Amino acid sequence: MHVHRSEHEGGVRLLRIERPPANAINGEFLQALHAEAAAADDDPSVRALVVAGSGRFFSAGLDLKEMSGGGREMLATLGGANDGIHRLWRVGKPTIAMVGGHALAGGAILMLACDFRIAARAPFRIGVTETALGLPLPNGAFQIARHALAHGDARRVLLRAESFSPDDALSVGLVDEVVEPDALEARTLALAAEVGRHPSAAYGFQKYKLQAEAEAWIRQPVEAGTGRFREALSDPAVFARLLAARGEGRPAESGLGAPGGGLGPRGKKD
Repeated sequence: MHVHRSEHEGGVRLLRIERPPANAINGEFLQALHAEAAAADDDPSVRALVVAGSGRFFSAGLDLKEMSGGGREMLATLGGANDGIHRLWRVGKPTIAMVGGHALAGGAILMLACDFRIAARAPFRIGVTETALGLPLPNGAFQIARHALAHGDARRVLLRAESFSPDDALSVGLVDEVVEPDALEARTLALAAEVGRHPSAAYGFQKYKLQAEAEAWIRQPVEAGTGRFREALSDPAVFARLLAARGEGRPAESGLGAPGGGLGPRGKKD
């Protein structure tokens, strides 16, 4: 099981990603996430949804083993209209990312698909690092990220492709709050219960209106990003950078940006 479900006070459902060692994103995980997001959306007893990682990772990004093989077609449409991350983004109820570990590249897109993001003040990194790796973002992932970030912050986050400490991530809008590690779960569940008290119909309507422009762009036949993503994965030099970013000799399924191989500011290893 890649996603563990638990129920909490106030109608809050918590989905915890459990795909060790780094909660890397693959096709099977995206299918599980799609099913869980749809189930939460359809269940009237669920008032809000929290997404959390496990261990030292929220998610380290895409599964390099799957990217190098037959799974690249699915991953090339990350955030697209039939994708698990997109389905999470479209849940018509409050969604909150509880970030207690590294959230890099595709893992940061998963985080940004939530309405609110709360991070622990701890030594880990958060960032949309694809540009530094030479990997164009698929259209859906790009639109979700751009929607979540203010214009100036979007340029810095997406084009400079830095990774940030939690406090610096707060300053560029990647997260909304930073709390001490021992307060992270309580604060996240409390905010979820608070926002979850709003009538779901009104919350969902306001949310869908806010998302309308980005959703229209996601559903446009924009092939440039997807095609370039596939081309990048076929380029040995690009794939070598992806491997180097994680640390030579580590398991491919560790994903992107694991400690010792993550990208720090200016794309250098932490």
